Amino acid sequence: MRILCVDTSTQRALLILLENGVPIKTLFLAGDRTLSSSLHKDFASFLGPKDLSSLSGILVGLGPGAFTGTRIGLVFAKTLAYAKKIPIQGFCSLELPLQKEDEIALLDAKSQGIYVYEKRQLILYRAKKPWPWGANTPFCSLEPAPILKKLPHLTIRNATPNIIRVYTEYGKLPPFSLAQSAHLRAIYLDSCK
Repeated sequence: MRILCVDTSTQRALLILLENGVPIKTLFLAGDRTLSSSLHKDFASFLGPKDLSSLSGILVGLGPGAFTGTRIGLVFAKTLAYAKKIPIQGFCSLELPLQKEDEIALLDAKSQGIYVYEKRQLILYRAKKPWPWGANTPFCSLEPAPILKKLPHLTIRNATPNIIRVYTEYGKLPPFSLAQSAHLRAIYLDSCK
């Protein structure tokens, strides 16, 4: 079973091909303004005809993150799922850096604050409130530098995407359903507490 993972919500946008839950190919993309014109080209060079024909499902990052980048990846994944009539499942992009259950994933939310993913809950922390987590809290991030500019007192593990954890959680894909695919929505600011 070959599953494609697509996440374009951060500067570390990526494509990962998994075979029976094991990553066999990874491609990091430029998660910048060129993503809309380069994603299909990168995808075509990443997956050859054999890989594309054997694709049996898609995992897609729903954000939060870059508004346009998240939508580009989601539309791309939904279109591919529809064209191939294969199942698709969304996941919170902040689950990618997590290694352990007690870790807290962070992502810069630009001027809005910081996204905090803790115990399956997504929170938008706004700087007006006091920072409620202690210095010994196990934080991780795919992009710690912008967060450390805002909160230099934190210790943040610079994470790499943990696709195996995401696959374990979401890899049991439902059968293809146009309605299920259509209901996948990006996670935006208004989705957070």
